[in-house]
Amino acid sequence: MKHATRGFTLIELMTAILVLGILLGFAVPSYREMTRNNRIAAAQNDFVAALALARSEALRRGRTVSICPSTDGTGCATAADWKSGWIVFEDADGTLGTVDTKDVVLQKWGALAGETTFTTTATSLTYAPTGMQTPIGTKTFKVSAASCIGSKARLVSVGPIGSVTTTAATCP
Repeated sequence: MKHATRGFTLIELMTAILVLGILLGFAVPSYREMTRNNRIAAAQNDFVAALALARSEALRRGRTVSICPSTDGTGCATAADWKSGWIVFEDADGTLGTVDTKDVVLQKWGALAGETTFTTTATSLTYAPTGMQTPIGTKTFKVSAASCIGSKARLVSVGPIGSVTTTAATCP
């Protein structure tokens, strides 16, 4: 007895491709937005980790420890270009917030991925051996994406006593 083998008709195949196209049309923008948000969160987490390291090393070593933007991982950048990366270093001598001859780089972070931006007026941040900022003041750092919409940006604030808080912020 012969059985007829049946496949998909052209109409069924075209319907399946149409449904797949519609699903992809909704999924791709959502995936891009999720990727953008994850990059912002990762940059914020890396920066908060660097701040925690700087403060804990200042307390542990009983020495001044600074964090500054760096393009090469060995010295501080001349501008507040935190997007290129940053370093944490023991600020033993010379000018606070700049890597001098006797200063030791403790850890470095590379440039931010994608269209992630880092906005601040601070050129460096220094922790005294007590764990407090020196000079005393509040510094804020905003992490966002170039095409950020709504309140998807993150604001990192460092208080006078060295405490770090993070909050959601509106996009630039």
